[in-house]
Amino acid sequence: MVGPTGAVIGCDRDARRLETLTAAAGRARAASIIRPIHADFLSLDPEKDASLAKVHAILLDPSCSGSGTDAVRGDWLSSAAGKGGSGEDSARLERLATFQEAALTHALSAFPSATRVTYSTCSVHVRENEAVVAAVMGGPGGRLGGWALETALPAWHRRGLAGSAPGLTDDEAACLVRVDSVEDETDGFFVALFVREVDK
Repeated sequence: MVGPTGAVIGCDRDARRLETLTAAAGRARAASIIRPIHADFLSLDPEKDASLAKVHAILLDPSCSGSGTDAVRGDWLSSAAGKGGSGEDSARLERLATFQEAALTHALSAFPSATRVTYSTCSVHVRENEAVVAAVMGGPGGRLGGWALETALPAWHRRGLAGSAPGLTDDEAACLVRVDSVEDETDGFFVALFVREVDK
């Protein structure tokens, strides 16, 4: 999709996951276009790495609770947090959401050439999904930074939860994608697509 002159940068702070990416790229004969970076995404600085200043699209898949995979993996957090959870479960969910907000803010504000950012989790929790989108859209990197939500996967029937997060309009919620692991017979996940107009 990036063409013969394009490149894909794969960033992960976990060395084992990065090795998995590198091996998969080799099997797909795509090693020449995939550049693995062993680093925390929040440490990436386009002012120090000129190649990052050219990034025009970001797929952000941050660490999450994995609650959408409960049916497959039996994630310990999803059942508890979905029902209010214990203090420890709620605290873990809040730590994850705080990181997700920081990562999404970084994606929207640190990369000067970026015009599309996709945010995705395998979580079904509002706190990791609509609430993260609402918090970031209300911050300096969101609407004030020229970003808007665009309808992701327009043919998909299940949209974001209207009224679930303060600051997220019903029209914005309708741009979001939700997948229910039971009703849709697959892992549960969430997708938000951010677009930015840039001067040409």
